[in-house]
Amino acid sequence: MNSQRKFTSQQLNDLCRDLTRERAIFWTQKSSQFVTKFELDTTENPQRMRRKVIESYDERELSSSTPNRETPKKFSEQTIYSILESFMIDDTNSFQQPLPLQQQQIVEEISPKKQFDLSTSSATTSLFSASDDQQQAESITSSEHNQKNSSVDKLDKWLEIGDSILHMENSARVLGLTTIPGIFLICTSHCYFIDLYHVIKEGLGEAEILDESESLDYDPSVKVNCLKWSYDNIREIHKRRFLLRPLAVEIFSTNGQNHLLIFELTRRDFVLKQLAQLANNITQKQELLSNNQQYLESKAEKFYKEWKQGKVSNFEYLMQLNTLAGRSYDDLTQYPVFPWVLADYRSQTINLEDPKVYRDLSKPMGAQTPSRLKEFQKRFNSWEDENIPGFLYGTHYSVAGAVLYYLIRIEPYTTNNIALQGTGRFDHSDRLFFSIAESWDSASGNQNNFQMSDVKELIPEFFYLPEFLMNKNNLNLGCRQNGQVLNDVVLPPWAKGSPREFIRINRMALESEYVTAHLDDWVDLVFGFKQTGSEAIKANNVFYYLTYE
Repeated sequence: MNSQRKFTSQQLNDLCRDLTRERAIFWTQKSSQFVTKFELDTTENPQRMRRKVIESYDERELSSSTPNRETPKKFSEQTIYSILESFMIDDTNSFQQPLPLQQQQIVEEISPKKQFDLSTSSATTSLFSASDDQQQAESITSSEHNQKNSSVDKLDKWLEIGDSILHMENSARVLGLTTIPGIFLICTSHCYFIDLYHVIKEGLGEAEILDESESLDYDPSVKVNCLKWSYDNIREIHKRRFLLRPLAVEIFSTNGQNHLLIFELTRRDFVLKQLAQLANNITQKQELLSNNQQYLESKAEKFYKEWKQGKVSNFEYLMQLNTLAGRSYDDLTQYPVFPWVLADYRSQTINLEDPKVYRDLSKPMGAQTPSRLKEFQKRFNSWEDENIPGFLYGTHYSVAGAVLYYLIRIEPYTTNNIALQGTGRFDHSDRLFFSIAESWDSASGNQNNFQMSDVKELIPEFFYLPEFLMNKNNLNLGCRQNGQVLNDVVLPPWAKGSPREFIRINRMALESEYVTAHLDDWVDLVFGFKQTGSEAIKANNVFYYLTYE
């Protein structure tokens, strides 16, 4: 299968999924026969919440440890036409009202009554055509294509009509624990990131482009994605660190699709400058480019004033601090961090006006229980290694393993969780996320046989996403040694068995008067002056030295 045919096949699959996804114009109950699992939609709302779980057509099979789930299948060409036929012919009567004119035109263009020869790329191009004129303009024969001199023409199929390339950079996008290599294009009206392309020679207006999807060792099940941003839709750009090096840029879009890209060390600032000049909605451009630290501090002060005046919620304030601190949903090693706010997960009812139900926000998780803190202090005071500075906590409150521990039941974190193990299977069932109360006891040391290795805080999903507590994909997570089967997360009694009720009460606790009055103490520990130095020692907030920049 040549490159153009693979490209067209992928476009067909994307089109079919868009037409039959939930709430799309051809969606009915028949759509469910093609869905085998669900995943978290990465689109963020203005408060940076990712609140929607969507149907997934991921082609990856997890492992033999998940036998209760079917392997998702890719749409074949035959399946594509059967889907279109079933929704546009068999289910015609299901439309109670006439379709709008625009939708009628779409139906006419992709009606299966027309016969397409999928053996040629020019025939399938008509599926995406808006008119015969455009169809003729875009139908370039292979002989004409081969006459072009520059390999840059490989990129034309991904670009918007009329867009011209100004700059191109080798890059990679961060996705969980992995990085996907590709090429970043800065064009006249958009910028693009295209997977698996690579600039191998550039100069005097010419460039040699390598399409890795054409190589012999390329896995055809891997989808080549093209991310696209209109300059008018870019609302923020931030410098980011990746693996503690200043390599990355995070792009925030008005449509909620945000992405973390990494570049060569010497090229990151050049890309940032070009984007800042072309993106019309970016404010404080000069501060962003000249003094990033001053820029971040000014924004943090602005959000702090708005929070103190009650203009933003506690959740929004913490989310903004995470953003300014360089934490991103795309990077599991720098995932947004939120505090445990409650300390009572075993009562039948809970009174949020009672200060006793809250954790002490002035202390890190390792200092919540005096007996465990005493053990940490004993190690710190007796430390004698000259090469490694003394520390209280050998682990951190926010690591990739902790994020995946919480999000194991929802894709794509299920797959990432298995990848982290390196065995193709889930971790031992006794070490998986089972109960809210048990996780609190472990992280706070509120148990007889406390652990010295668990001081993790929470993630934002604990305050808005009930689905991550449900086993919607029917994963086989195994049984614990006591015979308990892992399914949905065991909730506190006061949640009445409802994940939505748990999220509602936990969010109310976060926005309570008690937490509002003491949230500054926790912010000082995680983002403020108590992170390092003598203040960190006084606050019992000293971690292993490699967790600091």
